Amino acid sequence: MKHSVKNRTVDTRVEDLIVKHGLLKCVQCGKCTSACTMTEIFEDFRYSWAPRTIVHEALFGTDLFRASSIWYCLVCDVCEVTCPSGVHFRDFIGSLRDLAVERGYIRNLRQCKRCGRPILPRHTSTYIQTKSEDYTPDLVLLCERCKKYILAQKFKENLRASRKVEAKCQTGGKKKSRR
Repeated sequence: MKHSVKNRTVDTRVEDLIVKHGLLKCVQCGKCTSACTMTEIFEDFRYSWAPRTIVHEALFGTDLFRASSIWYCLVCDVCEVTCPSGVHFRDFIGSLRDLAVERGYIRNLRQCKRCGRPILPRHTSTYIQTKSEDYTPDLVLLCERCKKYILAQKFKENLRASRKVEAKCQTGGKKKSRR
């Protein structure tokens, strides 16, 4: 559902996020953008990905779901810490992404290779693959839930192996005879 606020049409759920995360307090000072980690990490950084731009677009009713800009944020919290107005940008982006996924806007995301859940913006994934010397797709391309599951499975396997070794040590390597 959409409604009009100050000559702009905004999705009511997005409007709720705007209010909840304090975007109306933004004074467009640009401190968030000047501190943004993306400017140092991504060589192809564009102003359209900047926190300040996304806040401005949200306030003026731009359909952020169709734009790729909400997927570039690294949710590192630097902009939030830097903001003198108390805008909770990281939380806004997180909530907006959740809403986008709920509505099926996942073309800019990689999916977990085990369960298919959306997990990581494609641009970030590509950056990790090309820049990281110790890139391990097993870790990067799994959602948190699947990482925990696989870790638990490995732990169980190691525990079983450890118990077998311990049992051999206790019996001197000999199998117990059954009488």
